[in-house]
Amino acid sequence: MRASDRVLARRYSQALYQAAGKIGHVGEVQQELLEAYKILRGQMALFLHPLIPVEEKKKELRALLKSKYSPLTLRFLELLVEKKRFGLLSSVLAQFEEILDDKMGVIKAQVRTAFPLTGAEEKKLKQELKRLTGKEIALEVREDPVIMGGIVVKMGDWVLDRSFTNVLNQMKEQLLLGGI
Repeated sequence: MRASDRVLARRYSQALYQAAGKIGHVGEVQQELLEAYKILRGQMALFLHPLIPVEEKKKELRALLKSKYSPLTLRFLELLVEKKRFGLLSSVLAQFEEILDDKMGVIKAQVRTAFPLTGAEEKKLKQELKRLTGKEIALEVREDPVIMGGIVVKMGDWVLDRSFTNVLNQMKEQLLLGGI
């Protein structure tokens, strides 16, 4: 995604957050946006097609969502269609969730391990990350056998790579730099 698209997605998500905040429905709008994305992501080609008229896209949007969403969420999705920004939907959702987490003092940490973490290990990791950041931590743990062992933690732009694969790569670089 281009940097300009990220900026646009941030602006749209901030505007939606503010509008939802004014009516006290931030959590509801976030949930609706997530549900709508799950329904609509399979139809992206339709909403992004330049030759399909906007009104037809909006009609299809309403049909797919079956009027079970708040007026704010529906209007927001229609606005993305009208402005030809529907391709930003996944980024808008991610940015909206990031804003919500930030306001609630929560940081998402993506964790990759070669093997499943035990409940005690997850708890200890959360405690350590909370100690480092001073914020509540929402862990997203997934297994990744490619790293062979160890752990990789990503929070925003910050990455801690203590994977076996990374250690091997560093050793290889040292050997190559040393001329061995």
